[in-house]
Amino acid sequence: MTKSLIMDIKSIKALQEELSTLIGVSGHEDDVSNFILELIEKEKLADKAWIDPLGNVLAIKNGTNGKDRILVATLESGYTYKVLKLRN
Repeated sequence: MTKSLIMDIKSIKALQEELSTLIGVSGHEDDVSNFILELIEKEKLADKAWIDPLGNVLAIKNGTNGKDRILVATLESGYTYKVLKLRN
């Protein structure tokens, strides 16, 4: 069974408050990227995670059921968050 990140309302609110204090204006998202990377590593949400030279947070979570999935999200505001299903 894969680990689930289950958060209560208090935890979600605390995380949201912490995120909202970070500097994340366009072109200067380093604080937000580092925060997200540290969260992924602390909660063991991925098997591998890193920040690429462009500042993107990338993470790999190995699946177990043979189906590939990709989650694409942006730190920039104004974009739509999408979940894409890869076809084999």
